Amino acid sequence: MKIQGLSDIRRLWEARAKKKASGSSEFSSLIEEPSTPAESASFTSAPAPVASLSTVLALQEVQDDDVRARREAVNRGNHLLDELEGLRRALLEGRITEAQVNRLEILLKRENPAYSDPELKAILDDIELRAAVELAKLRLVD
Repeated sequence: MKIQGLSDIRRLWEARAKKKASGSSEFSSLIEEPSTPAESASFTSAPAPVASLSTVLALQEVQDDDVRARREAVNRGNHLLDELEGLRRALLEGRITEAQVNRLEILLKRENPAYSDPELKAILDDIELRAAVELAKLRLVD
């Protein structure tokens, strides 16, 4: 293909320049400038009210307390499961100690933290029930 000159490119640029000069841009036709300052002020809205600092802090405290209680409940469940696993191993090896039984009993007697998650409560109730049953079986044997 042979390039013969820049005349075709110049014609395209000239056509584009004429189109811009004619003012046929769609975006500029949508913008209308207000004729008075009152009209321009009517388009602004009032600022949204800002929550007070005490409200925000109180909300954070409630969330922090719930998160902390949930974390404590999960830790309690994990400790109970660890003790149950230790008892299972000791039972399989045939050497359950009084210290293991006492640790499980102490864990069961600890107070549950107050949390609002019903699914977590159901899981922890199941773990506590299993631990109580195992503890009762061990006390019957002794």
